[in-house]
Amino acid sequence: MEWIKSHRPEIGYIELFRFEIIKMIKSCKDRQCLQRIHCLITNGFIFILDDDAKHENGNMLKIKTAMIASFGECGDSNGSLSVFRSMSDCNRSLAVAVTMTALMNSNESKEALQIYQDVNEHDVSLHVNNLAIKACIDCGDFLLGQSIIDQQRLLSVIEDQEVGEHHLNVIRLKTTLISFYGHFKEIAVSMRIFESQRVRDSVMINAMIQALCDNECVDGAHRLFKDYKMRANRETFVVLLSGMSHSESDGINDLVNLWENEMVDIHSEHKLDSVVMTAFIDGLSRKGWVYTAYQYVADCSLQELQDVNIRDNTWVGPGLSESGF
Repeated sequence: MEWIKSHRPEIGYIELFRFEIIKMIKSCKDRQCLQRIHCLITNGFIFILDDDAKHENGNMLKIKTAMIASFGECGDSNGSLSVFRSMSDCNRSLAVAVTMTALMNSNESKEALQIYQDVNEHDVSLHVNNLAIKACIDCGDFLLGQSIIDQQRLLSVIEDQEVGEHHLNVIRLKTTLISFYGHFKEIAVSMRIFESQRVRDSVMINAMIQALCDNECVDGAHRLFKDYKMRANRETFVVLLSGMSHSESDGINDLVNLWENEMVDIHSEHKLDSVVMTAFIDGLSRKGWVYTAYQYVADCSLQELQDVNIRDNTWVGPGLSESGF
C-alpha cells in the first residue's frame, strides 16, 4: 500500500497476484488511494500475475468489481461509475448488480436505475430486478417500478412452482415487492404476496409489518407481530413502535402495553437498545406524554448504568467502588 501511495511512473511497476490486489482494494477506505490504484492498474504500473494467461479477462473483471464496491463504501459514486464505464460491454452486464448497489449506497438511486435501463433485459437476473425495484421505492417512482414488474413478469416468476419458494433470490424479491406495494399504498397486493410464501424469514415479516403501518393498518401489524413474536428482532420493534407513533389513532395504551408487557423475556434486552428506545420515546412524545417519556429515559439511563457497572464489578453502591474510591 505504501508503494501505491508513493509511486511515481519513473520507478517502474509492481507485480501482484489477483487475490493480493483484491485484498488491497477491499482494505482501502480512502477514495484518493482507490483512484490511484485504478489509475496504476489501467496504465499498466500494477501487473497482474496469474499461472494461466487465459484468466486475464476474468482477473480484471473481479478486480474492477471489487473497486466498484469499495468506491461505493467510500460514498464515491463517481468513482464507481468511472470504473464501470471503463469495462467492456460484456463485462458491464456482469457488474451491474455491484454497481447499482454501490450507487444506491451513495443515495444515487436514479443513477442506479439508469444503469439498469441501459442493460439488455434478457441479461437481467432476479437480483438485479430486485435492486431496480428498491431503487424505484427510493425515487418514489411507482410507474417505472410497475413497468419493470410487468416487463419482467416478476409476479408470475414468484408464483412459478419450478422456481421454488425456497430459492433465496425469490424470497428476497418477494420481500422487496411487499415493500414496494406497501410503500405505494397497494396493501392488498403486499398481503397477497406475503400469504403466498409459506416459509417466512424475519426480513419478510418486518417488511409486511412496515407495509401495514405505512397504510394505517397498525392493528393488523400488531397482530402480525404477535403471530411471529418469537422471530421478532430489533428491526421489528423499531418498525412497530414507529408505526404506532405515527398512527392517527390515539394508540397510547397499545404503545405502553407493547413496551411493558410484550417486550419481555427474550425481548427485554431490546429495551436498552438506543434505537428501539428512541422509537418508543418518540411515540410517547407524539401522543402528548412528554413527562412520561422523560421518566422512561431517566429510568432506562439509571438501569443501564447499574447493569454496566454491576457487570464490570466496579459499582456496589452510591459513590463507592469495591476499592473504596
